[in-house]
Amino acid sequence: MTWADRVVAVTEPAAFSAKGVTEFLKTVKRVQSLPHLNPALECLGIIINVTSSPITGEHNFPIGELESEYGTDARAPHLPLRTAMQDSISSKSPLENEH
Repeated sequence: MTWADRVVAVTEPAAFSAKGVTEFLKTVKRVQSLPHLNPALECLGIIINVTSSPITGEHNFPIGELESEYGTDARAPHLPLRTAMQDSISSKSPLENEH
């Protein structure tokens, strides 16, 4: 973070996500607060990744917690789980570009 201009927190909608994001953002604030590190570091927000599509109750609660805690810093839209790579590996077939 000392060499970055901007950071973004990426998290999953899981039980310990809010705690992990909180710890990450504390680290960002610490880096910003020390003049010899990176006071110009900018945090662009929080991206919630690997969500179910449509959002299920399992993911709805942790997403709600993150949005409640961080407001608009929890960016929308949330990124859904993509299984193309896992499917390709398990079927031993190459990834193909879909148009």
